[in-house]
Formats: sequence, structure tokens, C-alpha cells
Amino acid sequence: MKKLAAYSILALLLLPLQTKAGNFFEYIKIYNYFLSKHRITKDQCQKLSDLCLDEKDEYLCTLSFNLCRQSDFKDLALITAIKASRLMKNSPKIWYQLGRLYILNNQIEPGEEALHKAIKLNPKLKEAYSILIKLYLIKGNLEDAESTLNKMEKFFPEDPETLLLKGKLLLKLGEKKKAAKVLYKCVNSDPNQREALELLGKLLLEEEKYKEASEVFEKLIASGVINQQVLTNLVNSYIQSEQYGKAIHILKRIYRAHKTTSVANLLTISYMKLGKFEDAARICKENKGILACYMLKCLRNGDSEYLNEDFKTLSRLAGLSYDLGYKKCAVKFLQQALVEKPKEAGVYAKLAFIYSDLKNTERAIKNINAAIALNPKEADFYFEKGVILEKAGRIEASIEAIKKALELRKSPTYLNYLGYMLIVQDLNVKEGIKLVKEALEISPNNPSYLDSLAWGYFKLGRLKEALEIQKKVYSKVKDNAVITFHLAEILYKLGHKDRALKLYREVRKYLDSTEELSDWERQEIERRLRSLGL
Repeated sequence: MKKLAAYSILALLLLPLQTKAGNFFEYIKIYNYFLSKHRITKDQCQKLSDLCLDEKDEYLCTLSFNLCRQSDFKDLALITAIKASRLMKNSPKIWYQLGRLYILNNQIEPGEEALHKAIKLNPKLKEAYSILIKLYLIKGNLEDAESTLNKMEKFFPEDPETLLLKGKLLLKLGEKKKAAKVLYKCVNSDPNQREALELLGKLLLEEEKYKEASEVFEKLIASGVINQQVLTNLVNSYIQSEQYGKAIHILKRIYRAHKTTSVANLLTISYMKLGKFEDAARICKENKGILACYMLKCLRNGDSEYLNEDFKTLSRLAGLSYDLGYKKCAVKFLQQALVEKPKEAGVYAKLAFIYSDLKNTERAIKNINAAIALNPKEADFYFEKGVILEKAGRIEASIEAIKKALELRKSPTYLNYLGYMLIVQDLNVKEGIKLVKEALEISPNNPSYLDSLAWGYFKLGRLKEALEIQKKVYSKVKDNAVITFHLAEILYKLGHKDRALKLYREVRKYLDSTEELSDWERQEIERRLRSLGL
């Protein structure tokens, strides 16, 4: 009852002083009814609408629209808003409410017009900008969204709502790094901005920035958002960033209440990664047949007993083992999968990929040749063979394999890979540039392809063109050893040695965590860094 009284007093104070006594008491009566029942009747909605129009008061009208709408009388609220807009033509609040009601009634175009009218009357009406931008984002009308956001930013540049909407727009535009920066700014401005936290967390997960993602999901939970998806994302972030102790802390609590297969699987994996095999074995004893337990057997016994499992399960086990870094177990599970389906070309290709990772080039080539023999028209198999050979430093054979892949399919990935190899090996720089340009015709904004082009221009001595391209690439991808190294080399050659040395030091930092480099390419970069005393 205390809450009711407080609301009634607030409503009473906000009513205009000139409100007629009868109207005043009728309004209070209806408002108290709403507070007690959480809705009003259709007759009460009609009375409120009549009061709103009689008083010609924007506050009373706003309350009328909202109470009617919350009581499922959207049509009546809209009719009243249309009438109110005619009586109060210069009221931005009325036009804003009208636009909002049109949109809630799925009348989008008149809704947009009303919101624009509200903004014209009051360019600082933040709520109107917000609804319009959200509407444009849903419709995919990004140009109008950006134009409206620019107007909103003039008046509310640091407002959390503005920053959230800007982050959403940047995500739609594919500007993920810029979006992350803006969303960070948003949550720093308002730590309880839950939608921004959720978007930022998901974005960091996609970008494989797992430690930062876990910190964001922790903040989201602290703000009061605790649901299955958020907990799953947090645990995934912990596991991917190797914070297994934290993952176990959450999973144990969940496991006590919900002994599901997925929770048991994650808990077993976390124990395994910390070397707590007895704890992992205990979970496996309580839960028969979970995938992680097969990996546990493989790790503890040094091999995997023959599993009486179907091909699909064995393939999933192999994939999970590889993702967790248990490459030898992945090989064993794939070998067992081949017993089930001995002519499955894709399994041989996966084995080839893992053997290449394990630096066992001969086995890798043997398996990729088996895949090619089973499916000689699959371009990806020839390309994979080319990559395996290139990593092993067998450049001529690699070129022949990738050329065969290109005969079967003109993929931009193949074109760039071959082009870059011709450039970086000084075999035919001009031909390499030509191939890279073909790749860029298909995918014009790909940073890897642009990096290849810049390096080709560098090799030809076209340094200014190389620099212009590479600076753009580096602005998009800053934590890549090769891209950073190429920019450093271009700058050094142009005489910007201080800036170049700073970048060379960054390359040294990235080099240890970079797995994609071929051995010969890593050696080339190492040799250059040592020559500079780094």
C-alpha cells in the first residue's frame, strides 16, 4: 500500500495546476486502479483518452497512451495520439509518442514520419533518434542509420545509448575492431549497460579474444544477467583462455544441480587440462559415454582402445581432441574412423592436416595423396597438398599442387596463396602480383590479399604504393606477425627507422604465439630481427 500511495502522490504532483477538478480526481482514480491491477479497462482507457484531449496536456496524454498500450488497447492509444497531434501540433513529445505507437502497431512509414517531425520540433529528443536508428538497423538501411546516428552524436556524443547504437551499426558494417572499441567505451560509461556487455562479450568470443571475453561476461553476470547462454559463454571463454580453475569453479556449482552430459563433458575437460586426472576419472565414472572420457583414456593409456562407436562420434572425438591440443589422440580417433569408412576421403585429408602440424611431412603427403586418389576432382585436397609442401619448404612441388587446385576451381584463397609464394620467394614477382589482383577482384577488402599486394610492390621497389596499402592493412590487423613485419620493412626501406624498429619489436612479441608461419618464413623473419639486434 505504501508503494501505491507514493505513486499516486507523484502522479498528483506532475499533473498541471490548471487541470479541472473533476478530471483530476477521475485521473487519480484510474491511475490507482492501474497500480493495483497492472492494467485498466477499455472504458477507463477511453475516459483517459477523453481527459487527455480535453486538457490538451502532453504529460496527461503520454500517461494515457502508455496505460492504454500496457493494457493491450494499442489501437485506441494510437487513435488518441493521432487526435492529440492535431490539437498539439508543436509538441515534440506528442509526435514522438505518435511515432512510437505507429511502429508498435506495425505502421512503419507513418511512424518514421512522426519521429522525424518530433526531431524537427526538438533536435535534442534522444529517444526519437534511438527508435529510428534501431528501426533502420532492423531493416538493414545502414545509410539512414548512420545519417541519423551522426545527428544524435552532435547532441549526445558520450551518452551510453549513443555509444551502444554506434557499436551496433559498426557491427552491421563489419567494423568489428571499431565496434569493440565503442562498446568498451559504452560499458565504461555505464557498467550496467547489459546489452552492450552482451554484444561485446560475443564479439570478443568471435574474435578469439577469450580472456577479455571472460572479463566482460563476468561483468554481465555481476549486473544481474545470469542465464544458460551467458554461463555457457563464460565457461567457454575460461576454457579457451586456459583459465581452467575458474571454469571448474563455475562448472562444479552447475554440476551439483544439473548433471547434464554437456556440463560433465566440460568439467572433465577442465580437470584434464589442469592434470587432475583422478577428478576427471571420477566424473567419467558418474557419467558413462561422454566424449571427454574417451580422450582421458587416450591420454592416460597412451593410446585409445578400439571404440565401438559410430563414424560420427569418432569424427567428433577427433575434432574435439585436436581443438584441445591432443593431436596424437585426434590421429588415433581418425584412424579408427577409417576402419568404419575406409574410403572416406575427408578423413585422410584431416589426417594429412594434423600430420603436417606434427611436422610429419611424409605421412601428411601420404594421407593427402590417398584423399586425392579417392576424390581426384576435389580442389581443396590439391590446395592442402600445396600448403603441406610449402610448409616443408618444397616450393616447386607446392606450386604445381596449387596450380592443379586452380584448374579445378578459381578460388581467391588459392590465387593469393600462389601469388604470395611467387612474390615472397622472388620466383616471379610480377606474375604473383597479377594472381593477387585476381583474388582481390573477388574479395577486394581481404587484409591478407592486400598484404600480399603491398609486399609485391615492395619487392618491385614501388615503396610509396606499398606503404599506402600496408598502412590500411595494419590499421585493421595489428596483432599479426607477418603484416607487422612487412610494414616495418617498408618503413625501414623508406628511412623511417625509429617507427620501423618499434614495429620490429612488436613482431618479436607476436612471433612466439604465431603458428601459421612456415618454418622457412619464420627463419627469414628471425634472421632479419637478429640482424637488427632484436
